[in-house]
Amino acid sequence: MKKGLDVSSHNENVNWDAVKNAGYGDFAIIRLGIGNDALTQDDSKFERNVQECERLGIPYGVYIYSYALNTGDAMSEANHTLRQLKKVGPGFKYGVWFDMEDADNYKRNHGMPSNSTLVDICYTFCETVENAGYYTGIYASLSWLNNEIRSPRLDRFDKWVAQWNNTGCTYKGVYSIWQYTSDCMIGGARFDANELHRDFATGETPAPQPAPSVQKLHLPADAKTWRVYPLNVAPVKGNECGLLKPSKFGGLTYDIIGFSQPDVAIIQTRDFGTCQIYIGPGTGATIS
Repeated sequence: MKKGLDVSSHNENVNWDAVKNAGYGDFAIIRLGIGNDALTQDDSKFERNVQECERLGIPYGVYIYSYALNTGDAMSEANHTLRQLKKVGPGFKYGVWFDMEDADNYKRNHGMPSNSTLVDICYTFCETVENAGYYTGIYASLSWLNNEIRSPRLDRFDKWVAQWNNTGCTYKGVYSIWQYTSDCMIGGARFDANELHRDFATGETPAPQPAPSVQKLHLPADAKTWRVYPLNVAPVKGNECGLLKPSKFGGLTYDIIGFSQPDVAIIQTRDFGTCQIYIGPGTGATIS
């Protein structure tokens, strides 16, 4: 099993020779910055870490710690990432990772986005970076992956799972990297350590699949109201987050993002964000 570290300016000047000698030089994931596209938010050790990995032949990927509260912020973070990627060399083989968490309570202190908005943020970043020609995925804790950002929209992007234990990763989805500890000691310094479970740098993991052709959901003009539900609840009466009003607009049409269960579609709405909607037999809903 290949092992490697993820590093940032918090690790100061990493002794990469010691890292390689300790058996953690199979790969590295290097932080390039935090937040939006401002020079002050570049990671101060990014270029040094890139140069050291190039010197020692350690293949690497990069990540950005997200402060995004909306999709506009996510676009700025994607631009930040693309600007910094101009500094990488031939050792850059392990993709671009979007670090979605709230370890420093920034999101919570600035109004934590809804789960549907968090999903939109992840999708916006990954799609933008992917369209620029880079392999991309999402880093998050097991809890965030299973709860805050669980959505079929994100299934096509790779995952890097943080679950600190010595027994194994229990994430049920597809993932390539497992961060199994934050307490790896090398030469008196503490690091996050990771195992590689699918080596996409050597072709073991296929490129992300393109988004499928979009199906359209049509809600008929004679429907006065239609319940929609958050992604993290059962789509039953009492759990709704709002009501659509097809009759007010002569009917409504939405792109279908996916299905959370048979006859329950996932759509993006203006007023309620990404949500579930029941469209089973007898409702009058049609798909084209």
